[in-house]
Amino acid sequence: MKLTGNYWRITLSLKLLNIRREYGWMSVISLISVLGVAVGVAALIIVLSVMNGFEENFREKILGVNAHMMIEKDVGISQYLDISNDIASQPHIVGVSPYVRGVVMIRHQQNVSGAELKGIISAYERNVSRIHEFIQEGKFDFSGQEEQGVVLGSVLADTLRVKINDSVEIISPVLERNNFGNKIPISRTLRIVGIFHSGMYEVDAAKIFTSLSTAQVLFGVPDVVSGFSMKVDDPFQVQKIKMELKQNYSYPYWVRDWTDLNENLFSAMKLEKTVMFLVLTLIIVVAAMNIASTLFMGVIEKTREIGILKALGATSRDILFIFTIKGFLISFFGVLLGVLTGVGVSVYLEKNPLIGLPSDIYYIDALPVALNSNDIMIVVLTAIGVCLMASLVPAKKAAALNIVKALRYE
Repeated sequence: MKLTGNYWRITLSLKLLNIRREYGWMSVISLISVLGVAVGVAALIIVLSVMNGFEENFREKILGVNAHMMIEKDVGISQYLDISNDIASQPHIVGVSPYVRGVVMIRHQQNVSGAELKGIISAYERNVSRIHEFIQEGKFDFSGQEEQGVVLGSVLADTLRVKINDSVEIISPVLERNNFGNKIPISRTLRIVGIFHSGMYEVDAAKIFTSLSTAQVLFGVPDVVSGFSMKVDDPFQVQKIKMELKQNYSYPYWVRDWTDLNENLFSAMKLEKTVMFLVLTLIIVVAAMNIASTLFMGVIEKTREIGILKALGATSRDILFIFTIKGFLISFFGVLLGVLTGVGVSVYLEKNPLIGLPSDIYYIDALPVALNSNDIMIVVLTAIGVCLMASLVPAKKAAALNIVKALRYE
């Protein structure tokens, strides 16, 4: 009788996996193999989802406090209103805001701190960033009487111990001559009109905003701006848009985007995610070794059956297929259980933020979670691939059994 077709191979694989036909200790080992794969897959999905949540959270905050793109010039840009209109007419640009920025000292009574001052036109800045949405107290407006006002971050406000309507002295590194002919730093006393909280420590602790005209006076650059902030229609296509802008604004202009400004941060997060993936994959590798051990013991237990199958006409390829399918089924059930567990826990944590975080460190109240279908697919394919490779060794061992040797001692 010649055994043909794949149906009998799959049926026999299921029977070999059937715990009722195996010894009790073999059943326990098969169950441990399934649970080992499930734990590894679930851990990978949950950890990657958490890391995706942190990455999305940081990306959202970065895009909230910063513009999508910037055009700057080392020596400053004159006739900036005409250039601003020209940039606004470029494809994909939906908002443009001229600015002047530089490093200053800010002082209130005995409290002193360094900060980055950015002079803007508040009506234009609203079109390129969401900093006005983070105002906790006061307002984000430098028109009219508020032209001599300043808006600063919550951490900087705590450092200086100031509140709304307090006065602070802004000291510029640019020098001017006083009435006695001596050179002294340009300084102005400004009133605090707003305090914002973005959730990014480096922004809340070291960034202040004032009117464009006030910043021009502080840095001694009348009718000149440092550059332009821009908002585009798709912040994830900035590389393509940047190349198009460079055709019209080449050197001495510098065109940069939000990914350039935060390249180190996202590179570190990507590296951390890769390392965590490799480390947690070791759980699946250990589970795969357990599957290989189970199949090796199955080969020893089923030596007589393998000999009979070969005597009935089964080829070595058929035996290889049978034991490989058994390893695949163990890994499949483990991966399925792991995916259901990992996705279930991730969805639950996303909708019910149970794990709290210290807000003074992370500036978020709960653990962020974001499922990614591509990550789940990579985890599934990796787990099944590792388990199949581990299954091939005992499967080849079974396929190589000699009929005579298999039946001699039975």
